[in-house]
Amino acid sequence: MQAGMSLSIKTLANRFAPLGDVYEMFTDDVVLAEELGFDYVTVSEHHFEDDAWSPSSLTILANLAARTSRVRLHTNVFLLPLHNPLRVSEDAATVDILSHGRLDLLSGTGSVLEEFVAFGVDPKTRWGRFFEALEIIRRSYAEDSFTFEGKHFSIPDPIRQTTKPVQNPFPLWVGGLGPKLQYRSGLNGYHSQSGPNPHPEYLRGLKEAGIEPGTRNHASFTAGHLAASREQAWAECREGWWNRQHEYRKRTWIAHPSAPDLPPLEEFEKMDLPPADQTLMPPVVGTPDDILDQLSPLYEKCDTTHFSYSFRASGGGMDPEIARGAMRLFAKEVLPVIKTWGREPQSSRAID
Repeated sequence: MQAGMSLSIKTLANRFAPLGDVYEMFTDDVVLAEELGFDYVTVSEHHFEDDAWSPSSLTILANLAARTSRVRLHTNVFLLPLHNPLRVSEDAATVDILSHGRLDLLSGTGSVLEEFVAFGVDPKTRWGRFFEALEIIRRSYAEDSFTFEGKHFSIPDPIRQTTKPVQNPFPLWVGGLGPKLQYRSGLNGYHSQSGPNPHPEYLRGLKEAGIEPGTRNHASFTAGHLAASREQAWAECREGWWNRQHEYRKRTWIAHPSAPDLPPLEEFEKMDLPPADQTLMPPVVGTPDDILDQLSPLYEKCDTTHFSYSFRASGGGMDPEIARGAMRLFAKEVLPVIKTWGREPQSSRAID
């Protein structure tokens, strides 16, 4: 399978760094990731977070397109219901052109109530808006001109998208864990992201649509940190990880029903390795052998085509040289192994 690096571009809410420096640091990480042999990088999206979690993934990927030449560029996830689909169609096509056909648009329905409120979007409409928007984007690329009439979007006069992406067909993905979301994604033939294997409802949707599962890619990801010992790895990423979990607990989640039930965090200075039942996405930390031992049961014989790892345990504030040391260690000891796992993608390859 393809192996990538996930980016959660942010600082620390309690130790705010200049954002110009933060963005430059993560950009340099991506340049290094390409040199180290990673196949792709992903950029996430959130809004109005105290840690300044990056809100503009396509803008960031346009910059990364200019700084790289081989790695593919993924969104993970693009919060499509918060955006105008025609604007997204044009922006995504532009990034694909600038990158010479290296963009994958992986979208989700959104998960934080406050983001919908801020943008004036009824969260109850997010699924309907999501699939209508995806259909508009797909048709804008596939058809010479088109109209659209839906519950949430209306294009009564023919629109001709003259800014077409390089890739045809353009890779559209859906990320999420809900069975209804996954079923509808399969029924529409989108690539998927969920756990280590495609969701059963996604496969049911593909089957009903007459689509062979092997013609669609499947992605999964996790976050963590690695070092010469498990204790060192946790000590280096603990502050960033703690801040990330603390930020999660401040928002109103509409896509993670278990989030409101999570107990309060201990002070990060006192916390040992986090118990799995107190976190959203517990970090995969340790030595390279520890990382492989934790990932192997999930991914070695899975049906995943794309797996990405978020360094810094998806937190901010880590010294860049520590993070890049972890990247180099991962590339040397872990990357060659996990690239032999899963299955090869049918599309969305890194440029040779």
